[in-house]
Amino acid sequence: MKQVVLFVILSFSLSCFATGKRLFDESLTKEIQETFMVNGNFSIEKIIKYRDYIRKRKSEILAALINYKVKYQFKELESSTDNAEQEKEIQLFNYILKTLDLVYFEDHDEAMRLCLRILEIDYALKLTGNEVPFIKGYQTIKNLFKSHSIKKIGLNEEEAGNLTSPITGLLYTQDELIMLKNQGVDLSGLNPSSNSTFWENIDISNTDVKRRYYGESKLYKNAFTEFPHKLGQFKKIRKTRTKPKIDFTSEINGNKRKYKLMLGSEVHSEITASD
Repeated sequence: MKQVVLFVILSFSLSCFATGKRLFDESLTKEIQETFMVNGNFSIEKIIKYRDYIRKRKSEILAALINYKVKYQFKELESSTDNAEQEKEIQLFNYILKTLDLVYFEDHDEAMRLCLRILEIDYALKLTGNEVPFIKGYQTIKNLFKSHSIKKIGLNEEEAGNLTSPITGLLYTQDELIMLKNQGVDLSGLNPSSNSTFWENIDISNTDVKRRYYGESKLYKNAFTEFPHKLGQFKKIRKTRTKPKIDFTSEINGNKRKYKLMLGSEVHSEITASD
């Protein structure tokens, strides 16, 4: 029995070792080089730049956690901050920051392994996971029998959920935004956190959407999508949890492109935001 168990453990260990050797494929090596290296050597400048990026993301998540505990769990700001610092997401960001300190001073192979670990955690922190199959199936069946309606008047859309107070730095709740609006406050003057990794303060009235999408905005770096023509071919209507959507195709330069048309009002939506 001991021999069988030992063989299984040994086989598992060898399998993990072999898998680990295969992790550094060409695409992963290229990503590590682009993120952390210059001319084959680890760059302190790139490491610092990546560190700033991680610190901004940590700040965003931490602010959201603190806001939730203060606004909805009715905790004091100090205790909310202490509790938020212990959340697993924040601990993982701290782990990335500590590991980054080691990359520049380790030998090449160990630094590569550290970078692999960092990128794995980085990607994991961006994911929300898949729905449980039972829940997903239930939602699909529910949507089949759900009737959609689009109101022309009397719309009751919520305001953006990431607006922060310029005084406290905390996110406003929808009730607070409604109260401010009733007091005559111009909500367009409120912004998300200045530490945001994806939002930037622009003059939308003087912004060319296509030029912005084709390179003027860091949000769309290396992205390229052809906008549909005025005419398209209807495919189907999809019922979703919120608003109905129309799938259609449009021919551009002899090639058919698939597009999704959302119906109904949207709150300050950018047309390429969900591309």
